[in-house]
Amino acid sequence: MLQLNEEVQNKLKTIAPLIAFFGLPELGQVAILPRLKERKYDFPEGDLITRSAIEVLVNAYNAHLNSISIRLLIVKDQSDSEDVKKLAISIDQLLEITNEIIDRYSFQKSNYSNCFKTTQWKRLCQISLEIQQALEIQLVVDTKTLENCIEYWLHP
Repeated sequence: MLQLNEEVQNKLKTIAPLIAFFGLPELGQVAILPRLKERKYDFPEGDLITRSAIEVLVNAYNAHLNSISIRLLIVKDQSDSEDVKKLAISIDQLLEITNEIIDRYSFQKSNYSNCFKTTQWKRLCQISLEIQQALEIQLVVDTKTLENCIEYWLHP
């Protein structure tokens, strides 16, 4: 396991279900997406009104990656570990990708497959899987896990 401070470790544990979810192949992701009722979700960048689980999950991933990226800047500067530096680079890459996905794609049901087929989405899954393996996250994600995460992370 990487030598990270407790704050970063706790943040990474919090988003472990998202890392595992986004590390799944497309069919696995689609199969476990929860059905949501349209409502307001509170994000750091502003409220989001949607019923699209994938939109909520991408935005939640983005918000948490941003928080971890900021904390990793300090850890990276204080560490000589190449693994910590690689993790920081991977987190920053994921943050860039999620920003681009949020800006470019609609998350309505009919457009899921269009988004999932993009280079950005494939890269998002690849890097998430690499981080999952590097952090030794052994978590099986299912619909109930994602529903619980959405309720935990977001406040309607």
